[in-house]
Amino acid sequence: MASNEKAAIEVRDVTKVFGSGEARVEALAGVNLRVAHGEFVAIMGPSGSGKSTLLHLIGALDLPTSGSIRVGADDLSTLDDNRLTLLRRRRIGFVFQAFNLLDVLTAEENVALPLEVDGQADALAAAAEALAQVGLAHRRAHLPGQLSGGEQQRVAIARALVMNPLLLLADEPTGNLDSNHGDQVMALLRSLADERGQTIVMVTHHPGHAALADRLVRLRDGRVVEEQVLARIGEKE
Repeated sequence: MASNEKAAIEVRDVTKVFGSGEARVEALAGVNLRVAHGEFVAIMGPSGSGKSTLLHLIGALDLPTSGSIRVGADDLSTLDDNRLTLLRRRRIGFVFQAFNLLDVLTAEENVALPLEVDGQADALAAAAEALAQVGLAHRRAHLPGQLSGGEQQRVAIARALVMNPLLLLADEPTGNLDSNHGDQVMALLRSLADERGQTIVMVTHHPGHAALADRLVRLRDGRVVEEQVLARIGEKE
């Protein structure tokens, strides 16, 4: 990516401090990160290295203590609460280790929920299309309790994609899955980057899953200690 090209994400000199005095914890200590449009980046590091904190800051779920974060054209520090809410709803899709599906809603209704909250028409039709994209068109009328763990996570991914977000953030998306279902979810994420050009930032502890990304970023003690290109965008088989 050329240095003057607008990135999907730009993190500049970001710090995050929790608490004060003897309870003060510096979770991030001057992180810089640039993610291109359509790039799939995996973030690894030991527990307490700041991985999830960084993901939450990029997703506007929290604000940095210092430094700046830009998502697309938006500098997060310039947005008020209403605009941050709209950014999270419309521009960022979230996938977490927990599936966070509503048990009383079908797969289709769970996926449609963000569209309905946003006041958009034809929410169920769009949800059905999103489920088809993740290979679950035939399961759209099922409740979460009738789905396997891997299917539930694919429903969660469809819900994250239904608003056509600029950015997909995944925090340990295979953490609650067995190896077979975890591999299926990772194959889906890889295909989203390849076929849809979806920008993805994923936190993981799984080296094999991280290896499927375009670039690996390692954190330690709140700092980026290594960046490794794994595959060049547009040159994947």
